Amino acid sequence: MKRTLLFVLILSVVKLSFSQVTSPGSPPITDTSSKIFEKVDMEASFPGGEDSWRKFLVKNILKITSQALRTKIPSAIYSVTVKFIVEKDGSITIYETVSNPKNIYLEEKCSGMIQKSPKWQPAMQNHKIVKAFRLQPLTIVMD
Repeated sequence: MKRTLLFVLILSVVKLSFSQVTSPGSPPITDTSSKIFEKVDMEASFPGGEDSWRKFLVKNILKITSQALRTKIPSAIYSVTVKFIVEKDGSITIYETVSNPKNIYLEEKCSGMIQKSPKWQPAMQNHKIVKAFRLQPLTIVMD
């Protein structure tokens, strides 16, 4: 049986709507060094802009999907969403990864791909460099 592979990337990075994240019931954070912003004056950006980010994702998703075929992942549409933090130095920290239907292999590979990306230009809030959340949805169709 011939297996074909089709993948679709939802390439726009989803912008989130809250200004900062704190734990429920915790006091407000007054030190901006520990805040993680979801809404900022200037979003964090990938070096080279959205076109370069798209090329980075496509190149690396092709590697992931070819490896997934070898591991005999069942035919299905896999939606993997990676929520990550762009740190003040531009490095990436993975915050959360979810998929539907759940596939740990694809979650790990997609989060690893994003974490290994080159350093980003960090976000700015009130003319200061800040940590900020980003959300990247990916859809992979294994047929």
